[in-house]
Amino acid sequence: MICDPVAAARGEYFFDLMVDQSWIMREVQTFKYVDLPSAMIRTSLTIDGRELSRRATEAGCGGPVLDFPLGLFPKSLFGSFDLVDDSNRTLPLLGSSYDSSVAVGIMCHELLSRNIKDVQVLR
Repeated sequence: MICDPVAAARGEYFFDLMVDQSWIMREVQTFKYVDLPSAMIRTSLTIDGRELSRRATEAGCGGPVLDFPLGLFPKSLFGSFDLVDDSNRTLPLLGSSYDSSVAVGIMCHELLSRNIKDVQVLR
């Protein structure tokens, strides 16, 4: 099997986060009515950074910056989207090429975990 080792490590990490979501410590939604037909919904997530770091290190992709999959949450949560940390600083979102790399990594991880080795990843 030909698979980029970095993508495979990311795949193992993200697959683990999707299967075991205990890293999501809390999710709170607040509703504010703007006018009669409109409402603003704010979702706040508390993430266990130590657990994310432990899992990333275990998968071989740890480092000073940790990514996590927002795709686990319903898209309806993200109508107008801001991602900020606890100091209200804006955080970046990852691009589609990174998302694709993660998806390929997850597929590689799953195939390898099922002992399927005669697969080539085309670029």
